Amino acid sequence: MVASFMLISIIKHIPLITYEHDRTFPSNINTANFNELLKILGRFQYIYTISGHDTSNSWKVEVNHSHGWHGRPFIAHTLAEVRGNGWLGPRDDRGVRSATMSDGNPNGYYLFHFEGNKVKPQFIPAVGDPKNRLKVMLSPQLMDPDSTIQTRPLKLDRGMQADNTFVVVNFFDGGERDKVTISLDGKAPLIMKYTERTDPSYINQYNKYKDTHDSFPPAVVSSHIWQFALPLLNPGLHTAIVKAIDEFGFEYEEKFTFEIINNR
Repeated sequence: MVASFMLISIIKHIPLITYEHDRTFPSNINTANFNELLKILGRFQYIYTISGHDTSNSWKVEVNHSHGWHGRPFIAHTLAEVRGNGWLGPRDDRGVRSATMSDGNPNGYYLFHFEGNKVKPQFIPAVGDPKNRLKVMLSPQLMDPDSTIQTRPLKLDRGMQADNTFVVVNFFDGGERDKVTISLDGKAPLIMKYTERTDPSYINQYNKYKDTHDSFPPAVVSSHIWQFALPLLNPGLHTAIVKAIDEFGFEYEEKFTFEIINNR
């Protein structure tokens, strides 16, 4: 009886289950003897599985009754970020490639916080601020008012607002059970919409380095994107404060400033 209250952590190479290509069970099962494994685990209540293999995107799938599991739901976590996407992309000053994943998640590592029979995984980006798991961007980018194309550099968020512009947030290694809010120009926070889509900034990088020695793989649908439809704003500086909390209780905040000029 005591064993049923122990934390069982399974570490394996091939993902247990992922929604990378399909959400239809059982076609999204990567482990051939998935059902047999569930039978073995049936006596335990607290389970957490981690795996690798996939280097394009990460998923935290909750295994529950829809998968034939009738115990306490548990997470099947694919840790693609710890390897990075095939070590591709431009090199830094050390000659190390960026290895950004095709879902826009940077290469990095994890801290696992064990609390009794529970575990809380925390993703840490390998480059930049280790506490920053939020990438905030506009999609489409702000446009040069003197051109019909988006010619502004990626990091220069200043220009004319296009129709149907969204604030897009990539919450690194996030998932559908996380919560992301946005406060625009000091107004009350609003819940951003979880959306499975490609990362716009990754697509920009892919196009920039396409057909070069520093090229990235094509973009794939990300499991950790949120977006907010940006209303038509008056010219001037605007600030968005994005706050996120993941399903394990880790909280993050990012301030994003942009300037609208010569709106139509």
